[in-house]
Amino acid sequence: PQNRERVFLIGIRKDLQNDFVFPKEIPLELRIKDLLEENVDKKYYLSDKIIDFYIRNSENNKIKGNGFRFSPTDGDVIAKAITTMSGSRMDDNYIKESIYKIRKLTPLECFRLQGFPDDYVKPVSNSQLYKQAGNSISVPVIENILKVLLKNHIN
Repeated sequence: PQNRERVFLIGIRKDLQNDFVFPKEIPLELRIKDLLEENVDKKYYLSDKIIDFYIRNSENNKIKGNGFRFSPTDGDVIAKAITTMSGSRMDDNYIKESIYKIRKLTPLECFRLQGFPDDYVKPVSNSQLYKQAGNSISVPVIENILKVLLKNHIN
């Protein structure tokens, strides 16, 4: 559930059968709220100072005609693309749990957005986890491409 466009190139040796056709597009049904953790550490919540800054900055961008906006969601939407510094830009995915109680996604939630299992996340720094999730590709996309690619080559 991410709106980043990707380009996938498939290379097949000349001596192998080549009837590859990309899988059909699968409609996105998951929303951010389907992937959220239940109990989130307070370190992921934005301070009032940051929220006020993002709101003012967003209003200034609107006046200038710039596209970057602070738009926290209740999670009932398809996620924006995950960045390598998730939760550090005002136009990242932010969850609004109540009035002025807004948080960024946790590293685990970012990996869930990419289709990784919960046990994939390893004990490294959060900044490294955000970079890994932001630089990753969606696991279900690769799984579907590989199924089509390998269907005629597995005996």
